[in-house]
Amino acid sequence: MACKYLIVFFLTFSVFLNAQKTNDYEKVALAEKIYLQLDNRVYNSDATIWFKAILANAATHSTELSSGVLYVDLINSDSEITESKIIKVTNGIGNGYFDLDRSYKSGTYQIRAYTEWNKNFDDNFITNETISIVSETSIKPNKNSANEVDIAKNKSINEDSINLKFFPEGGKIIANLDNRIGFKATNNFAKGIAVEGEIIDKNGKTIIRFKSNRLGLGSFILPNVSASQSYQAKLEKAKKSVLYQLPRIHSEGYQLSVASRKDFVVATVKHNTDFNANIKLSINLRGKTYFEKQATLIDGRYIFTVPKTLFPEGVLEIKLQNQSAKPIAERLFFNNRKSYRLNVDAKIDINKISKRDNLNILLKTKNSSDSIVPSNSSVLVFDKNLYGEFEANRENILTYFLLSSDIKGEIEAASDYFKEDSDINIDDLLLTQGWRNYKYNAASKKFQYVMETGLQLKGVINKKSNRAKRNNIDIMLMTFGDDSSVYTGNVSVPSNFNFQIEDLYGDERKLVLKPSGISEKESQYYNISLTKKAGLKPDFVNDEIQNSLVDKDSLIDTIVKIKQNQRSIENKYYTDINGVNQLDEVIVDAYKMTPKRKEMFDKYGKPDVVIDGKEINEKTKKYSRGLYSNLIGFHDKVLIRKDSLRNYYAETTNGGKGHVNMVIVDGIPVNKDDYESIQYINPKEVTSFEIIDNPSKARQLHATIYGFYPFGEFKASIISIYTKAGKGLYGALDIDQTLNVQTIKAFSIEKEFYVPDYTDATARSIAEPDFRSTIYWNPNVVTTNGESQSISFSHSDDVGDFLVVIESISKDGKLGYKTLEYKVIETQD
Repeated sequence: MACKYLIVFFLTFSVFLNAQKTNDYEKVALAEKIYLQLDNRVYNSDATIWFKAILANAATHSTELSSGVLYVDLINSDSEITESKIIKVTNGIGNGYFDLDRSYKSGTYQIRAYTEWNKNFDDNFITNETISIVSETSIKPNKNSANEVDIAKNKSINEDSINLKFFPEGGKIIANLDNRIGFKATNNFAKGIAVEGEIIDKNGKTIIRFKSNRLGLGSFILPNVSASQSYQAKLEKAKKSVLYQLPRIHSEGYQLSVASRKDFVVATVKHNTDFNANIKLSINLRGKTYFEKQATLIDGRYIFTVPKTLFPEGVLEIKLQNQSAKPIAERLFFNNRKSYRLNVDAKIDINKISKRDNLNILLKTKNSSDSIVPSNSSVLVFDKNLYGEFEANRENILTYFLLSSDIKGEIEAASDYFKEDSDINIDDLLLTQGWRNYKYNAASKKFQYVMETGLQLKGVINKKSNRAKRNNIDIMLMTFGDDSSVYTGNVSVPSNFNFQIEDLYGDERKLVLKPSGISEKESQYYNISLTKKAGLKPDFVNDEIQNSLVDKDSLIDTIVKIKQNQRSIENKYYTDINGVNQLDEVIVDAYKMTPKRKEMFDKYGKPDVVIDGKEINEKTKKYSRGLYSNLIGFHDKVLIRKDSLRNYYAETTNGGKGHVNMVIVDGIPVNKDDYESIQYINPKEVTSFEIIDNPSKARQLHATIYGFYPFGEFKASIISIYTKAGKGLYGALDIDQTLNVQTIKAFSIEKEFYVPDYTDATARSIAEPDFRSTIYWNPNVVTTNGESQSISFSHSDDVGDFLVVIESISKDGKLGYKTLEYKVIETQD
């Protein structure tokens, strides 16, 4: 147990930031972006959702000055939080997981990520990702939840109707000038739809023809617009003859047009009547002003030529002001600087392998000078035929940081804008996105929330009695568990206090908070309590239409059939070696199949020993040391041993030399370093103590607990403990009830993605089926100056085409994205 001095600090950080205001930055530039990469978009109800989070400053994309605490929620379609995680973030990088179980219903879910600091910016920088969870017994997700859109209701709407909107560049159509006009065509489900047609004047004369891209976006030049005219659009091949009115024409005013000319951004300002007007042009990117210049029109025109290298890559906000500093035209424009990105140089040693072969990837991240630079990368591998369409449409690291995180609302097929062979133009998109959709135009307001660098415990101390004479008092905080620590600090009485403690893991942990340095009697004169931090309320309204990137139902149908076939192969294997079908639900008389038990049953098999919690508590002694001391009387079912340090531990009666006992509490494997704490589980918290001899997937569980995969002959048992709280080991430890015991949320324990190592011939020959939805996942591949990284993993029993996705970021915000492919064939005998 470590003893530390507890630092008590008050809310001065936000006061400091509120005092800071420069001419270059808006306050919203201090927000942090949260990029969430998931390993998939469709999950079986017994799968694990793996994710990586990147936190970066909104303006610079630097990861160095980011929060150290990230909150991640899994929310169902009834807008209920089903599980929450607190993720430790270091230098802007964090990762975590959600272990699903059979209690999850088929349907659409949301994963939401936010920081305490980002609460200052409304919901502009809160990240939401939509996923599907499907049970193997259900082909299609349940769409009857209260907040889901009933698609059937929309059938009465004419699906052939087209909404066509026009967006003059700069904001207005100005008479007597050539005007560029963007347009957007959507159906009644707000999805882009390809159109073509013609612009006609009020006399029906065709002025110009236009054609959109496949997403319904495009632009055209309306020449020498007349103030006395009005213009309409007429679509071809439309089932209904509908005319769409263009915006009204202004008899006088400024026009702002922007274009890319090689290495320059060229902004042209015109006025149709005031040929010598004084103007000011400013160009901002993500809340920072990079360029400002005043000028005077010459013959009604002025051209600003600005080097692209003046700005980082991203969405520029170009503003035009008159001599009274009044905004008169705005334009969003994308500064495309591919040389500013990381060059992800990755190669696969062999592009065609057999099942269970080893694959090696050499990874380098380079700058524009071709030098290897430090970065943090993720490597994700999955079945291209099954999940490749999701990857093609999902938001990736480039899409998020350079586009969608800066623009409000949904951007259809956002990733397509960054593909090398893209058939769509990002400028067509930004012409239809008014400046009001730019997140950095939000009004400044006082910051209420601080940037958390670590776990914070906020509380209140008051005097309960007039016998409490002290105005300052020492407080002791003690945490329990294998990593238990004691902190002390001094606070004023009465006051609110805020403790920042070192890393504490275990999802939920118990601690004691009490006065220190005074008698127990005097301690009773003071009341100390922690205040619960209010999390964000969920606000998930699932719109199946908006969330459909691909034909999800068809894909889910395919995934379910594949998983059912794989489960059949697994069951046959485990039946052959154990003589037990793991789906046989007839176990023991009166055995209640709870979701946790069902999950354990499906994964590891039926229990051979079941001791009910009531039986255990009947044997509780007055001076019980915890669960294991109560189990001494059940020697016919479990053996309780004592080591030289008088610590209790359990063995199964089916043991013997080389037999391994592994412990799971509430479905959560207990780390080997925490085994000593199991003896202290409160017997009153236990609902059942069970033993599974010769379990299925024992080798994988051993690798999870001990960190290596056992080869050769291997015999094992699982001790499975269920508690009332269902929170795992730390939610059930026996602690002195006379103490002021409080429960807090701690960091989620990191979990390593397990991959069998088939480079060993013995391991490769093991017949146990290996079907992984995600073939490989490594969220934290770190490259250093001048060095490459070698990534190696063994493939599964799946064959076909597979996709490797690599996403990278440097500390100073450079981004990189790369995909590789390889093929797997049946093993050649």
